[in-house]
Amino acid sequence: MSNNQRIACRKTVPLTLLSCVFTVMQMIAFSTVAEELSAFNAWKNQQQQQFADYQTTQQRQFVSFLKTEWGLKEQESAVIRDPVPKPVVIPTLPKDQQPIAPQLTMQPMPFEPATPKQAPQLPTPSLANIVNIDFYGHQFTLPQLTSLPQVPKNVDSKSLADAWLDTSQHITTLSQQIEQVSQQLMLSDWAIYQLYQHYAKAIKLDKNQEVILIWAGITALGFDMRIAYDNQGLYLLMPALQPLYEVKFVRLAEQRFYFIDQKPAGAIKIYNNSVFDKSFDFSFARTMLAAESSLALQQRTLTDEYTGIAIELTVNQHLAQYYLNHPQVDLAWYFQTQLDSQTEQQILTQFKHILAGLEQQEKVEVLLSFVQHAFEYELDKDQWGREYYAAPQHTLGLTAVDCEDRSFLFSWLVNNLLEIETVGLLFPGHVAVAVRLDDAELDGTFYRINDGKFYIADPTYIGASIGRVMPDYANVKPNLIDM
Repeated sequence: MSNNQRIACRKTVPLTLLSCVFTVMQMIAFSTVAEELSAFNAWKNQQQQQFADYQTTQQRQFVSFLKTEWGLKEQESAVIRDPVPKPVVIPTLPKDQQPIAPQLTMQPMPFEPATPKQAPQLPTPSLANIVNIDFYGHQFTLPQLTSLPQVPKNVDSKSLADAWLDTSQHITTLSQQIEQVSQQLMLSDWAIYQLYQHYAKAIKLDKNQEVILIWAGITALGFDMRIAYDNQGLYLLMPALQPLYEVKFVRLAEQRFYFIDQKPAGAIKIYNNSVFDKSFDFSFARTMLAAESSLALQQRTLTDEYTGIAIELTVNQHLAQYYLNHPQVDLAWYFQTQLDSQTEQQILTQFKHILAGLEQQEKVEVLLSFVQHAFEYELDKDQWGREYYAAPQHTLGLTAVDCEDRSFLFSWLVNNLLEIETVGLLFPGHVAVAVRLDDAELDGTFYRINDGKFYIADPTYIGASIGRVMPDYANVKPNLIDM
């Protein structure tokens, strides 16, 4: 054998050996992965079976409650948050007492209207029968239910138990799809309920079927929504984490269950116990993603003739409609609401340009004047036929608002533009704001709160500067709105 052959042999043998070792290692690795995958699948199947068993047990227990544990309950009157009437005509400070408007040296900024964004890719059922949904501007499809059980016109506890169980078994796919939609659109609890309601109307169910479908769908998510009945029909009731105002309710074990849509004339029959325990969160921690279709976007200009400011905005009307449909909660929650990202960016960009070069107190005065003059004053009962609190997202699309709506918007502007702390002030029949200005030396009304110096700033007292109180409330000590 030549030297070259010996060298080649010595090279070949180790490479072949390494190749064999590598192959064995691969086999071991593949075997290990296969074993782990098999173990994982077995564990997953076990978990799914345990969950299915739990659901079945839970359903059986719930049906047993529905068939036996009903009682007669009287509804309680709706709570009115503030029964004191608001001012019919708001005061305007005489011009000779109004502060001198700050000298604004800014040049107008070119306005860039918001452009529609690409909508989220929502699930599309792989079914022949689908229902087209348009939900606050979001367009998607859900599976068509074709064989829902009939619900007798004259119901009792047994027929309702049977209807809930039958419907729950028919809507598994629908519930999964709605849960996916709710996650992708970041729907609030209230929006999820509305989506079920919207779907039930879209497939044109009779009234009893509609109520049963919503009840079954919402309880599938773990919410303790209750159903009740009398000789006139069926009613849905919601437990809430926050008190709701101007809504009637019944009380079960100290928990309030609110009538959201149809309201009975008198006492109702309702079941006393449930296996579900979730209450609806009516705060504004979540609303929904804004639908950015061109039809949802309204261009408008808000003008303060006193300072000469004109702010151009693109307001999302679908989000405004969401707030309009929302049950009334405590004022503190509206002070915490936010704007959709496009509207927020437009406001922040324009106002930062306008306020550049001004002292802190002057900036607050400009924002206060803007909210005072950019909107007409109109009572809710005249505009909406009821008491309604407009979140800033809705206020920006309106021409007329009242005191609390102005206060929410003014507080948002001060918090987000100037990063200054504010508190809400609650007078009988009136809402205003106080702004923390620790270093200010003003001849006006202020309050000591947590070692801070908070001056009243009333966005409803037209022409009034920081520290001025409406004459009707000059000697009234307000309550602070805990935010």
